[in-house]
Amino acid sequence: LSEARLSYLLRRVPEEVDKALQPYGYYDAKVQTQVARRNQVPDVVLTIEPGAPVTVRELRIAIEGTAQADADIGRVVTAFRPREGEAMDHRRYEAGKLSIQRALLARGYFDAEMERHRVEGSRQLGEAGIDLGWTSGVRYRFGDTHFEGSHVRESLLHKAVPYTRGEPYEQDELLKLHQRLTDLDYFGYIDVRPDTENAEGDEVPIAISLTPGKRSVYTAGFSFGTDSGAGVQLGLERRWVNDRGHKFAT
Repeated sequence: LSEARLSYLLRRVPEEVDKALQPYGYYDAKVQTQVARRNQVPDVVLTIEPGAPVTVRELRIAIEGTAQADADIGRVVTAFRPREGEAMDHRRYEAGKLSIQRALLARGYFDAEMERHRVEGSRQLGEAGIDLGWTSGVRYRFGDTHFEGSHVRESLLHKAVPYTRGEPYEQDELLKLHQRLTDLDYFGYIDVRPDTENAEGDEVPIAISLTPGKRSVYTAGFSFGTDSGAGVQLGLERRWVNDRGHKFAT
């Protein structure tokens, strides 16, 4: 580095340190810079005193609508961090907001909207207030399940559906359905999603897009037995033989 460049970077040190520590709640850091030279090569040492972190003075999280009485949403709200008295860690704050939003979608509150997300702080007092609010809307229920792209009969696939129409929506049920379709070993691609654009009333249809996997799987290997000697093993598996889902292996 040239002397001019080094001088410029050193002038920026306090700003860079302050910017780096703010996400962790430290807004009053002090920095000392020392430059020692050995054979005209500078060694730079930064001594940083982060000071006391800004703490959360007040935390307000409001869920209005049907989700207000949802115990699963309540547990996610209770787990939100940072809480009152803790450092105002912006990483945990953003992760906490995201976890609530994801929980609302996972429980079928597709019309949920964040109405408020404010953080008001005072460096002088070392305190911050958090105010978050959502309007959840209604919780949707499972509608009809539609399969597209299947090469086997839909009656076989409907047996894998773990829910019934009219039940409250739960994302875990779709994950279970995805796993069951994977276990059938018919498909190379499976996409399971709620079709919110075509929801009717409080029922959301489930759209499943499928792509057939490779129909034939070949295997080969070598074997050796003390009685039989060396040998070759060959195998063929038909993942499906017909639209009824029958399989064949030899």
